[in-house]
Amino acid sequence: MSNSRDTILEKIRKAKSAGATSGLASELSPEEASASVFVAPVGDLSENFKAELEKISGCCYIVQDYNDVCLKLDELLAQEKITEVLCLEPSISEQVKGSTFQLSNDSSIIETCKATITACEYIVSRTGSVMVSNANASGRRMHVAPDVHIVIAHQNQVVPDLENAIEGMLERYNGVLPSWVSTITGQSRTADIEKTLILGAHGPKKLIVFIIKS
Repeated sequence: MSNSRDTILEKIRKAKSAGATSGLASELSPEEASASVFVAPVGDLSENFKAELEKISGCCYIVQDYNDVCLKLDELLAQEKITEVLCLEPSISEQVKGSTFQLSNDSSIIETCKATITACEYIVSRTGSVMVSNANASGRRMHVAPDVHIVIAHQNQVVPDLENAIEGMLERYNGVLPSWVSTITGQSRTADIEKTLILGAHGPKKLIVFIIKS
């Protein structure tokens, strides 16, 4: 006795042999193949990223320099009552100083620290996503362990779409990508429990992105 799958496949074979699909195009035209599926971001890419990230409950601050970053971090971390922040990126640690928090480079506290600061590879404007990899000093855990994940990027890292970020990665690493590359789009979320959306169910409860113009 044939099952439903076999019955459906047999009907498809009969229809095909009878010429039912002969008039259908089997390949996309060059114009169709090259057409973008998504609407490209318009205007300022950083502002578009900020708008997209905030739609999904993330935070983005577009600032002039590291001095602005430090001032805003003092304010934000004081609100969260966070007094110690872990950062393993030397280029960032040299620039970030706070009056209300201590900046540590001791990776042994990663399981207990409430906030981390990391760099990133690219900022994807259309989706409000942050592309990260283990090629930076932060590795992998810094992006997923804390309650608050803070990303510091520069204007020249903002790209229109994911394909631009991938092209940039291939060029940056001479065609050999790091063993781990990921995109972060807002804080973690799940709706598995009674179809109720829960933010920060696993991983960071808050994502804060700074984009430095200078």
